[in-house]
Amino acid sequence: MTKKKTTIVISIILLLLILALSTPYLLNKLSQGEFSSLPDGVNIRIQNTSTEVVPKSEIYLINGDEEKVHLTEFPELKPKDTISFNTKYRPKDDYNLAMSYEINGKKYEKILMYAGANSTKLGINAKVKSISDKNEIETTSKIFDGLHLYEE
Repeated sequence: MTKKKTTIVISIILLLLILALSTPYLLNKLSQGEFSSLPDGVNIRIQNTSTEVVPKSEIYLINGDEEKVHLTEFPELKPKDTISFNTKYRPKDDYNLAMSYEINGKKYEKILMYAGANSTKLGINAKVKSISDKNEIETTSKIFDGLHLYEE
């Protein structure tokens, strides 16, 4: 083979090698959607899109044995307010990400998402739509559970 043909063949092989090595990384980033730029750990964003004030709340992980891992608290959220929080914590067991709040002296709990064991990155973007007559916070959420991106 001539020098020119050898250079072209080597260039094509290198290009295919780079493409083959980068494809899993790119597919992983694409599967995370809007959560791809966030750091590993638990990433939470809560937006109050309702016309009501969301009361002071606590965010935590809770498992079937009622073991809690406190993540954060946030003050009441007025309409159009947003709170964002992230932690490097990675659950070693299966948990639910939950929030608790108090209205008229009564405590309520809302499960926001399932947080699987050993997930390196968990993310939720929850939008509060309203607070029902039963004082339940109604949300729509985009969730990344470490493997899949979905909406509730």
